[in-house]
Amino acid sequence: MPKTVASCLRTAARLELQTQALYLDLAGRFTHDLPLHALFQRLADEEGQHALRIQLLARHQGGTPWPAALRERILGELAAATAGIGQLQAELLALPDPLDPTAVLLRLVEMEDRFGATHAESMAQGLAPAIRELFASLAGQDGKHRELIQLALTSAVA
Repeated sequence: MPKTVASCLRTAARLELQTQALYLDLAGRFTHDLPLHALFQRLADEEGQHALRIQLLARHQGGTPWPAALRERILGELAAATAGIGQLQAELLALPDPLDPTAVLLRLVEMEDRFGATHAESMAQGLAPAIRELFASLAGQDGKHRELIQLALTSAVA
């Protein structure tokens, strides 16, 4: 059975949900720091919205076949991003409380940079205009996430 756009979109939605779980974990670990707690809760909410948008797109655009090379490249990049999130979650779970906010925020800036690149350079290269538009939009939101994290990092260092 040929894999379609839906297989890539389902994987992308799972990545967003995994990222949401990471931010929820961090919100729970930073209840003592209200600004960071609120930031991580906001980012978790937005990642959940990203997943919903991707799932809706999969329902409407998911039946389109993609060239095997494009599909495999995108699935490989998504798998690498998923592994990176899993590794980051494991590393943070292993650290004792209280977490060092600066170290956490630096890692999150790197993560959002990678997500923005994946959204902009890979998923936005989809064949259908609706797919390109959604992932270009998500790349923009990743940039805003990075800016929010960077702002929190500036405050944490000051």
